[in-house]
Amino acid sequence: MDEKATAEETDGETSTDSSRKWLVWAALAAIAALFLVLRLRYINQLLGWDEAQLALTIKSFSAGTRDVWSSLSHIHPPLYLWLMAFLTKAFGARVIAYKVFSILFSFGTLVVTYAIAKRLFSQGVALLAAFVLAVMPAAVVMDTWVKQDPMVGFLIVLTIYLFVRGSWKWAGVVFGLGMLTKETAIFALMAVFLFSLACWDREKLKQTAFIAGIGFVMSFWWYAWLATGVGHFWSFFWSGAGDGALFKQPVGYYFAGLTKDIGWLLLALLALGLVVCVYRRIRDGKKDYALPVVWFLGVYLFLSISVGKPYWMVPPALPAIAMLCGIGAAGVLGLVPRLVTNPWAERSTKSALVAALVVVTVFSAFSLGYLSYNRARYKTYWDYSAGVKKDALYLKARAGGNPVMVILDEKQINRDAILTYYLGNTKQISLFSNILAKPRELVDQYAITYNSDWIYIKTRPDVKQVDSFLAGLADWVPYKITRNSKWGTAVELTWSN
Repeated sequence: MDEKATAEETDGETSTDSSRKWLVWAALAAIAALFLVLRLRYINQLLGWDEAQLALTIKSFSAGTRDVWSSLSHIHPPLYLWLMAFLTKAFGARVIAYKVFSILFSFGTLVVTYAIAKRLFSQGVALLAAFVLAVMPAAVVMDTWVKQDPMVGFLIVLTIYLFVRGSWKWAGVVFGLGMLTKETAIFALMAVFLFSLACWDREKLKQTAFIAGIGFVMSFWWYAWLATGVGHFWSFFWSGAGDGALFKQPVGYYFAGLTKDIGWLLLALLALGLVVCVYRRIRDGKKDYALPVVWFLGVYLFLSISVGKPYWMVPPALPAIAMLCGIGAAGVLGLVPRLVTNPWAERSTKSALVAALVVVTVFSAFSLGYLSYNRARYKTYWDYSAGVKKDALYLKARAGGNPVMVILDEKQINRDAILTYYLGNTKQISLFSNILAKPRELVDQYAITYNSDWIYIKTRPDVKQVDSFLAGLADWVPYKITRNSKWGTAVELTWSN
């Protein structure tokens, strides 16, 4: 009788475990589908300046063309550029392919975040963290960008995962690959170093030193002899020089931006997660709970002391934020048994809380507007991108196969990335602003020589300078202003009419 009862209990436990596994896999499949759906709907969205510039750099670099865009290939480390150049040679210069790979790298980040949370905390926290990362507004938008960030974000979280599981040699190799992708890979080393300090573990500190050594040996050649952007980044972050002046923000800018980057509900769970982690580390001695805290705060505090503060610098911290939100949500669910004694009522309450979290965050994610989010973070940047894209498409349709003469503003020394990208195959003749004092030279040396009937004059503070140019231009060729946007003026030379 006892053997029969024991067998029935074992069968029941096996059946329960099997059901739980299926539920976990079903939840993971739903999270993966949600992740992909939310991002793929943005795959054809407007490119920002940095994305357009990098897309043009990839195209020129892969074709072996020496121009203003290929000259930018040494600003950041080369690994991402090499990978995208390979894709370009295989599939052509297709921005959609670059975006797909960004999404795939970001999906890898989600998978590894889940693995870290499961290893350090619990299956429930891991599922919640993965879900949060899938629906987080900042991640939904930035995971699709044509930038090095999705790739280096994956390498950052993979470095931390390998460190956590004790594979410090492989962690060093992955960290080296990260440093050859983008400078922000240094946040991986920061996270494992601060975690080792928080654990006060000499062995972990020693492993961190080895990781740093391996990574720096792998990437030293680039930073020592080929990189051209190190001095620029130093001045950008620490003095706000150059284009860093465009990104000057208060010290608390990144923390204040959390309301837009993750939303109020997740911000509340983040705060609760921080409290739970500090409590578990100090009172219970659970060292693992220090990792998401030092990871998140380390990145955000470091970025906060920078003078230049682009809002897109936060992705290296998003996995830590997701884990903290997962811990916070698990903490809320853990309070239910203390408040509700009836088992059925307890299960129902937990289910209702999880359902509320899912409904609110998924609704917010689907109602998120790509441009509305980005404009809320940096309005001028995205208004400019959207406006110049319209100007470029207008000029492309009107000019046909003839080149467009583009008179740059005083801040630009080469070409406008947005204008160039959206002009596509329509060639442009880039002219410095001093040509505004020489309308006859423009006509004789450029309009006639290159059979160009269109001029695009970038908007500048000195309106009289443009008026004077147009008055002088009328002495040599008839024209008409066909488009006058906030960002530029389109002028058609009508001599052929």
